[in-house]
Amino acid sequence: MELSVLGVSSSRGCAGCHAILQCLSDQLAQQELTIDSKSLQEECKLYWLVGDRQGSQYSLMLGITVKIAEGEYRKREFCMWIGYDGQQSPHPAARRLNQAIADGYTGSAASLDILSRWVKDCDATHQKCKQPPSSLPYRILRLSKVSQDIINVILVEGLKTNEPYACLSHRWGESTLRCRTTKGTIATHLEGVPWNSLPKTFQQAATVTLALGLKYMWIDSLCIVQDDKEDWKVQAAQMCNIYRGSYITIAATSSSDSDQGLFWKVPTYPVMTRRSRSGHVWLRESPAHQYQEYANLDNGHHDFPLLSRGWVFQERILAPRVVHFGRCELRFEDVQPDALCTCGSETSWPRKDSHYRSLASSDEAMTRGYWHNIVNQFISLELTFYSDYLPALAGVARQYGTAHEAVLGRYVAGLWERTLLHDLPWYVVDGYPGQRPEGCSTPTWSWASTTAGRCVTLAYTRATEDLTIKESRSNLAGPDEYGPIDSAHLVVEGRFITGSWKWVATKKLTRRIHFYIDNRQESYYMHLDYNFSISGNSWHVPEFSKLYCLKTGFVGDGCHVCLVLRAVNTEQNIFERIGLLMEAPGEVVNRWFESCSGPEIIKLV
Repeated sequence: MELSVLGVSSSRGCAGCHAILQCLSDQLAQQELTIDSKSLQEECKLYWLVGDRQGSQYSLMLGITVKIAEGEYRKREFCMWIGYDGQQSPHPAARRLNQAIADGYTGSAASLDILSRWVKDCDATHQKCKQPPSSLPYRILRLSKVSQDIINVILVEGLKTNEPYACLSHRWGESTLRCRTTKGTIATHLEGVPWNSLPKTFQQAATVTLALGLKYMWIDSLCIVQDDKEDWKVQAAQMCNIYRGSYITIAATSSSDSDQGLFWKVPTYPVMTRRSRSGHVWLRESPAHQYQEYANLDNGHHDFPLLSRGWVFQERILAPRVVHFGRCELRFEDVQPDALCTCGSETSWPRKDSHYRSLASSDEAMTRGYWHNIVNQFISLELTFYSDYLPALAGVARQYGTAHEAVLGRYVAGLWERTLLHDLPWYVVDGYPGQRPEGCSTPTWSWASTTAGRCVTLAYTRATEDLTIKESRSNLAGPDEYGPIDSAHLVVEGRFITGSWKWVATKKLTRRIHFYIDNRQESYYMHLDYNFSISGNSWHVPEFSKLYCLKTGFVGDGCHVCLVLRAVNTEQNIFERIGLLMEAPGEVVNRWFESCSGPEIIKLV
């Protein structure tokens, strides 16, 4: 059959075809593949795998034609985990799910009983996850049962005791803003937070906490004074210890705000569902957008909206145990490589396992590479405030920097003092130039200086000693050495030539910005750190403006990597970074610098 047949069937209400298309859409996005009208008309093969199979094996395979490049197509097969919800499931993969939702509710006693067994088993068998009770955060919520439907919630301060506690990972909403600790509400909250004022997610998280035998819970909006900048800085600096020291983190993974709650009603009649991977969502336009428009699908973010948040990235990495409350099941992950799901499958998030392995690494190149991977995933996630870029990763940075202090040295605006040269050649993915925020305090040479949302840091081979770091300095904005900064700069010694930028037409009738070398009839495409071609902004750089190309000495795919700069103050040799040149062949770049004068010392801000 043709792939388009599934789209037609889905649009007519077939739940099975809709589930298959959603699975396919997610996998295409994750693998950065795409399909177009030609793919839709190509032959599509669908294989059902039946029999007594374990939950970790796929039950369906779809063979389609995908687009690799313009005019180039290839056959690919996609494996999918598809079962049935309800009491009469024909597939063993859904048996535990049916136990957990016996009454059609993920918050049922059966669901919480399964979670409790998972946690107890983790305590008994997983040495990496076991830890003695941690000291309580400075502020925490103390819970006690009042009745079947009401829990007493009191904000307490300064408890000098070691007790197990839960953390809540959630997306804020209107109800969160109405129920938060501020200078005006803290006195009331210390006497007791009214149960009816708590968002649905908070109430249900309290229920889970007590069901696990815990009596303390930490929620950011209630345990940090939200309108006190100094308190926020102090408490934000403790995020690493708070989540790392928690007994369990309760994640409202399928809730888009705090009003939706943790628990979901699940159909008890046999409808087909898909098992979405619970890795973090990369916030990019899906490569399968043409296909999604045809099949009237969304981009796959609807299953786990919590995982699109930048703050959640470090919460999930740092917490030794996380339970994800999804739309139709629970997923439990800990420090072990494998995680559990109520459907009976073993699921995992590779980033968490990779992070803990990276903490034990002693190889410098691997240590740098692990950090680059962390940044590459984090930078693509959502943050409400641009100023949260460094604070939202501070906990992971602290853990990483502590483990590798001898190799990495001091943390400098998202980069590391002893690996700065290797960290500088990051670039913004083509098509995602973003903007440069007004009043930005992050230095332009840091990946945290752009709102592009898709920056990539790669490992390059160092060919020559063309660039050296003479000084690196950052001025902190608070007590956390891994948190926000007021300013930072580098003093470097290197060789640079002058040039300008101009629009260049391509064969696809589009225009791209190229760096044009002075006195030479040649130019090369440059990756923009931000879209400086837009006029009317303070960061606008007019076409043909004088720019500078700074040679780094790094080589990738035979091309030299160069930083593109513009002058801020030529008299004091102060420059800022605006892009990266990485497509000019090495021999060409060497020729540019043949007549260049000796190295100069400049300041990058």
